[in-house]
Amino acid sequence: MKILSIKILNVNSLRGEHSIRFDEPPLADAGLFAIVGKTGAGKTTILDAICLALYGRTPRFKNGDEVMSWDTGECYAEVEFSSNSGTFRARWELRRAYGKPDGKLGNHQRELSRLKKDGTGEIITTRIKEVNAKVEELTRLDFDRFTRSVLLPQGEFARFLRANEKERSALLESITGTQLYSELSTAAYDRHQLADKALQQLREKREGLQLLRPEERLEVDREKQEVGTQIEALQVDIEGLRSNISRLENWRKLQKERQSASGQLAHVEQEIANAKPQRERYRASVQLRPKADALLGLAQIEGRIDELQRNQADRKK
Repeated sequence: MKILSIKILNVNSLRGEHSIRFDEPPLADAGLFAIVGKTGAGKTTILDAICLALYGRTPRFKNGDEVMSWDTGECYAEVEFSSNSGTFRARWELRRAYGKPDGKLGNHQRELSRLKKDGTGEIITTRIKEVNAKVEELTRLDFDRFTRSVLLPQGEFARFLRANEKERSALLESITGTQLYSELSTAAYDRHQLADKALQQLREKREGLQLLRPEERLEVDREKQEVGTQIEALQVDIEGLRSNISRLENWRKLQKERQSASGQLAHVEQEIANAKPQRERYRASVQLRPKADALLGLAQIEGRIDELQRNQADRKK
């Protein structure tokens, strides 16, 4: 989860309304910042307000009735936060009767809303138990885990730094929780056992290896050289075989082309044979062509003679 903003009204020493936005400059651009101030300025009150808004209680006060600023009639704490499920607003509120400082304290009010893109909120629930359960679901942290991991109570960290090894162990256990500390310890032990077992196996494997004597190493080097020479010869043979395979493939290709050409030649020869009568007739026509011209001239002469004879006969009449 990520806290986006805090709004406070009359909580402990922070009288009046106050607002802090972590998603806007300058805090949004700061990266790391500190809450500093004199004693009683309200540093811890900001942390109290976060806890009140999210969980309805604080590490310092078991009863939320104690957090209202003196001589005021109402107070509230409101936090906007984001999680993998979206952006939400959690609110805790307490009022006295008629909002008067001397009025009777009423019951705590809780509210959890889902924030839309336009900044408006859609109320999810106003029931205290349901708000607590939903906040734990959204943040995946209950009150104890939140105060131990995200919001370390005031003084706990300083005690941890100044403590000796035994005291640090006890403080770490109290901060993280006994169960989590035990789980971490068990996981660390199991991982150590696995790593130690793997190391032992490597040592046994190393002890099982036998180093070669100088004469054995010379023999191995000689065999290695012989194998290298054989590999080179085999590579030459492989290149020769590849060349032969290439020539064989070319020969097969030429054979197929030859077969195709033979078929085409037979087809042409057949066509030539079929055209033989036509060629004979053509040759005869070529041989008769001169005679045909003479006969054509003779026919023309005979026609002229017939015409002259008809003209002469017509004159005699």
